[in-house]
Amino acid sequence: MTSQKSGRVVGFLAPGESPSAVDLHLVSSGKATLRFCVGNEETQSRVFVNAINWNRVILAKENGKTIGFLSFFQDGFGPFNVGRRAFTNEFGLVSGVFRFWAYKLLENRCARPACYVYKLGVVGRMRNSGVGSSMMACLISHASAAGLASIELDVFGKNIRAAELYARAGFFETGKIDLKILEKFLPDATIIRMKKYLDTQCDINN
Repeated sequence: MTSQKSGRVVGFLAPGESPSAVDLHLVSSGKATLRFCVGNEETQSRVFVNAINWNRVILAKENGKTIGFLSFFQDGFGPFNVGRRAFTNEFGLVSGVFRFWAYKLLENRCARPACYVYKLGVVGRMRNSGVGSSMMACLISHASAAGLASIELDVFGKNIRAAELYARAGFFETGKIDLKILEKFLPDATIIRMKKYLDTQCDINN
């Protein structure tokens, strides 16, 4: 992990470093767009906790305690490597198979970009302290070093604070998605797609 300021580090788990119980719970749960096919926070955690790809997770820690995380897709691979059995064990055969393929369909849109921000979360007491910006800067640096041309993400239309954070990082709006059919499962039926071109893209254009 890379030091950002006194007592705070942001980066990937080091080789041989084990995630904490807090890391496991934060990363495996709370994805709003998965509520209709996976369930609430506790259910998501049970399904995903043993299938986390830690090379797709950036952690922020302060004095050894996790204060935020950013999970992402890169080159088609995301933060979870979960199989159908995890769903059937949780929901039974018929419901589990249906939910698994609904999940795979949703994840397909995340796998299309070269790099996609899957989820960014900061613990309540640390919000508005620069944690989200530090994790985004870490991802931008990682993606640029990997030679990726751009990063994409989705944000709920009502989440103005998050959209402003992304805009400050250089993301711009590319379109909107209307999910009224899933409105009762989501905090907001309008999703805004945003994109940032990286320095590698600028080099190509020049």
